[in-house]
Amino acid sequence: MLVIRNAQMARLREARIRAAEDRLTAHARERFPFELGLCGVSQARRLVEAAIRRAASYGMVTEAGITVFLDTMLQLGVSFDDDPQYVFAARVLRDPGLSEAARARMLSAKVERHTAVVRGGDGELLLAAFDRFRRFPVLWDWEPEICYGEELSRALHDLYPRKCARLGPKRLDELVLLSASKAAAWGVNTASGQAGLAAMMLLGGAGVLEDPRFPFLLDAAELTSGVEPEKRITRLRAAMEKDIECRQGWQAEVAHGHR
Repeated sequence: MLVIRNAQMARLREARIRAAEDRLTAHARERFPFELGLCGVSQARRLVEAAIRRAASYGMVTEAGITVFLDTMLQLGVSFDDDPQYVFAARVLRDPGLSEAARARMLSAKVERHTAVVRGGDGELLLAAFDRFRRFPVLWDWEPEICYGEELSRALHDLYPRKCARLGPKRLDELVLLSASKAAAWGVNTASGQAGLAAMMLLGGAGVLEDPRFPFLLDAAELTSGVEPEKRITRLRAAMEKDIECRQGWQAEVAHGHR
């Protein structure tokens, strides 16, 4: 009689999980070659593992459901489900009346509509916002608690007008308030630090400093721990500009048929 022991069952489960992770990584690499190329092999794997865990917390446990969740992370950012910019996604994920399949379909459709509006058909609106980041105000004279007012909101509108218009004043205010708490947590709790971080969050998502899609920024966030706030935000902004240069270079190669 065939007897499968607990240890053998555990190894079988692990093998199935690894195989699923391999398929998810291959799918992501095919659909988002640039993003996965930026992440590198180890970070891409960690991104897939995070997608599996977080998708499961919303009842998305099939490979099809996890694939949609992973795709959304790669489009909107690693913490899109807690991001005030993407409340529409959180509502779908937390709707108890939806089956997993319906949740996946609805999430995918809403994300596609959103990205088409805010990025443009060929991503030209996002690329223009990336370009404007270099001219985003560096020096802010106010105290941090004053910084997240009309001046910062106007600067964010100038940076990425289409996205800010779609967000509306309430969601933009929520993003600015979140940037204040994140600036404190990341040790850039000055007016310039909060403003710079708010701009990066608008472009890359609320979790941009922990997002493998922005490897130069991710490295800079780790390497500048303990650096005084003004120097740190200067280095973070410079790292964001390097990531932007990579994205613009890739887009140019795609446009000329070299990719």
